[in-house]
Amino acid sequence: MNQYDEFSADYHWLYSDGVLAGKPFLEQFEGLLKSIPSNSRILDCSCGIGVHALALAGQGFSVCGTDGSAGMVAQAKERSRGANIEIPFTVSAWNDLPGKIDQVFEVAFCLGNSIGHCANKQEMISSFKGIRSVLKKNGLLILDSRNWEKLHQVKSRFSPTGPRMRHGIRCIPLYCLEFSRLF
Repeated sequence: MNQYDEFSADYHWLYSDGVLAGKPFLEQFEGLLKSIPSNSRILDCSCGIGVHALALAGQGFSVCGTDGSAGMVAQAKERSRGANIEIPFTVSAWNDLPGKIDQVFEVAFCLGNSIGHCANKQEMISSFKGIRSVLKKNGLLILDSRNWEKLHQVKSRFSPTGPRMRHGIRCIPLYCLEFSRLF
């Protein structure tokens, strides 16, 4: 079990209700999503608890979700059932995608600083090759990564969020970065 499997049941606390509904994601990628055919197949290959996959499916796209964490995929499946939206979710590392996914996609999203979890340059290259192998020719890979150098430079160690209230429980999530482990 990895750290994301252990954290998966509580991961939703990191997101505001608006983020959980996919609103900022859809707004951020509105131009891209309008520019592709409505029947486009989209892979969320760092799906976590399924926030982006559910938002895309809600817009009518054919979506698949994968994540390296079985716990995250279990949460994504549960959220999908709760929303009454059918999305195939699969546990897979990026380099294993060709053996786990039997279709090709017009677009792949790899968001949430996920690619930064690669252990080294070789693993990152292998991961990109795996993602590329399930993309159509001229398919798009959209990824993001934090600017770790900037965070280190400004010594931004703590990042609180606003309070969240869910099922009668109140929580204030706090990110705490330990730079000695990052650099």
